Amino acid sequence: MPDILQIILLILQLLSFFNSLFFEKKSVEIYPFLIWLVTLSAALFLLFPFFSIGALGAGDCKLLAILMLRIERPFLFLLEVFIVAALISLIQMLKNKNLKTRLNFFLAYLNQVLNSQKLTPYNSPTLTAREKAEYSIHFTIPIFIVVVAKKLILP
Repeated sequence: MPDILQIILLILQLLSFFNSLFFEKKSVEIYPFLIWLVTLSAALFLLFPFFSIGALGAGDCKLLAILMLRIERPFLFLLEVFIVAALISLIQMLKNKNLKTRLNFFLAYLNQVLNSQKLTPYNSPTLTAREKAEYSIHFTIPIFIVVVAKKLILP
């Protein structure tokens, strides 16, 4: 009967092989796969709270996680995306003249989460569907801006 460690190593080598097929790597090594797996897991772990409260969609999480695998400094990339998203949100709130209202709602939400120690969906029950669409941003826009900036401005 094979040892459990041998089975785990065999499974990891097989996964590494399939990973090399998709990412066109010529050598099949276990360490690059482990780095890939740790980066992907960390990305999804960091993004899950945003998904669970409704701040990010599943597609945004998957897109960010995959891009983080292909970018040299993945966590800096994630920080840059969130900074660009915050700037876009700020501009949108100034344009809609609801900065104070949205900040008050955010502070009330933050207070509720800290007091209850539970993540709840981040939405305002008083907003109509039209207002929710108007007040939200598509997260693919800041992702696109950062990717293009990295390719064009900082090659």
